[in-house]
Amino acid sequence: MTLFNRITLCLVFLTMACQLVTPNKEVTSGTLDLRSFTWKTGKAIKLHGEWKFYPHTLGDLPPDVSYTLLPVPALWNEVPLRSGIENGK
Repeated sequence: MTLFNRITLCLVFLTMACQLVTPNKEVTSGTLDLRSFTWKTGKAIKLHGEWKFYPHTLGDLPPDVSYTLLPVPALWNEVPLRSGIENGK
């Protein structure tokens, strides 16, 4: 296979892969509005934005539970400091 054919093949695959992701829908205050999303396309959804983080909580949430907004994607090394959780527990 020649170098030209390899480069062409790579470009074709990259072009196809770029179409598997939808346009960005930003998460705001832990909410992602997907009412206008066409589910039949089979495309992936990026989850970028601010998500609500509920420390020490799993499952159904009582209405008065407190949360912290965390950016996604991001490094979470500083999460214990921002959320008030000791040592990341």
